[in-house]
Amino acid sequence: ADRAPKDWDIDGMVVYFLDKFNFDISVLKSQIPDLGPEELVTMVYARLKEIYAEKEAKFGIEQIRRLERMFLLHTIDHKWIEKFIEHRIADKRILRLVKKWLKAGVIEEGHWRASEEGAPQGASISPLLSNIYLHYVLDLWINQWRKRNAQGDVVIVRWADDFVVGFQYQYDAKRFLTELGERFRKFSLELHPEKTRLIRFGRYARRDCQRYDGKKKPETFNFLGFTHCCDVKRNGKFKVMRKTMGKRFTAKIHAVKEELRIRMHQSVKEQGKWLRSVLLGYFAYHAIPGNWGRIGGFRTQVGRMWYRTLRRRSQKATITWAKMAGIIKQWLPPARILHKWPEERFLARTQGKSPVR
Repeated sequence: ADRAPKDWDIDGMVVYFLDKFNFDISVLKSQIPDLGPEELVTMVYARLKEIYAEKEAKFGIEQIRRLERMFLLHTIDHKWIEKFIEHRIADKRILRLVKKWLKAGVIEEGHWRASEEGAPQGASISPLLSNIYLHYVLDLWINQWRKRNAQGDVVIVRWADDFVVGFQYQYDAKRFLTELGERFRKFSLELHPEKTRLIRFGRYARRDCQRYDGKKKPETFNFLGFTHCCDVKRNGKFKVMRKTMGKRFTAKIHAVKEELRIRMHQSVKEQGKWLRSVLLGYFAYHAIPGNWGRIGGFRTQVGRMWYRTLRRRSQKATITWAKMAGIIKQWLPPARILHKWPEERFLARTQGKSPVR
């Protein structure tokens, strides 16, 4: 009863959209939890850890396929999206409004251009239409494929057009990729050739990489801003290690550095309040178990950049690092893990009468 469900359709917006018009969405609500990116990352960890737990699993997900949709908003087929919406909504006024949105066109360099395919760029309805589109093209299809064709266990986690699929057997993963490509082409979609790859992942990934691939360690994959790695606990058992993606970490450091240059001549109090809000926002998402090195490094780098910025304000700057340490302690919050371990958070969210079950 405590096992996480295998079906994950992350289209909470669709539920809200349909519920507004009083349609029967009881079936959808049982399949579509209203989860955000943070909960999705937690769910990936919890699901993988559950599968690899020795007391529960007789097998594991040994293949992870990292998939991303390419140019989804540009390639949505208008006829198909209209059919998908009509499947759940009968109000002709709503359907007519959606069609107008699709036909609105785009303005480039002051010139209007009609749009024969794709969702309108920048429109508030575009993410919703994309989720509805992938719900019918991917979510419902993969649920049937798993039951009819898969020989082993298959799990999928999707957030918008970014999703990860795990397979117990490699031949299931290869067959799935072939059939998924055919499925997507039918609906004018395509997979990103560079971001779609098959990797070994799980308790036996390191052993199999050394035995069959000639690699010292298994590959990693990125999902929702975190790099997922195969790791072990102190007692030698498998665990999923998550850390902030290196590119995201570096980009955030550079963004803070540029903003500090703009705010160089503000008072220390004003700079401190702004930097405090930056760190609190960063920690709110990234302060997960196992990621202390990244959040601690982020705070350290911000403190060093702030010190250099204050010293550059004047050629007669008298601020020393000892004095700066007190300023950092006063304004910058310490790096702490703010979230519980995923299995604790996930079980707490799904207990009782939660629709996730």
